[in-house]
Amino acid sequence: MTLSLDFTPCTLDARPLTQGKPGFPAHVALNISLGTSFAQWCTPSLVYASKIKETKYAISYSFLKILEKYPDSHITRKYGHKIAKKTSKEASDLIKILDGDTRHESWGKNLMSLDKHFKMTRVNPGTTADLLVVSMMIYDYFIGIDNA
Repeated sequence: MTLSLDFTPCTLDARPLTQGKPGFPAHVALNISLGTSFAQWCTPSLVYASKIKETKYAISYSFLKILEKYPDSHITRKYGHKIAKKTSKEASDLIKILDGDTRHESWGKNLMSLDKHFKMTRVNPGTTADLLVVSMMIYDYFIGIDNA
């Protein structure tokens, strides 16, 4: 199946794809106000991450890529834009380390280290996690996620 979404400014409109699909009555419209740049960027990120053999690492990598590009709005509301940007920078720094380990030998240790750091500093990139879950749901429905 080819994924063809209508990207209009500030709206991801998947109505043409959802009509007549099981679980999506024709009168239901899936409109997600994420913005064109997010919608056009997120799907390729998930496609790239799907090439990573271990699903948990692929999901974590996608999370980091979203956090790197989009400072988390929950962190911004709670601590301010400066801390949100710092958190994005930390995600970016970890991505550089992970990209250097193509056999994924140190991924678990490095991911857990950043997770521990976020917990110790009480930083919770929850909006990023929510966006990832929605993106995965859309991706899985229209393309499919390997359950290996």
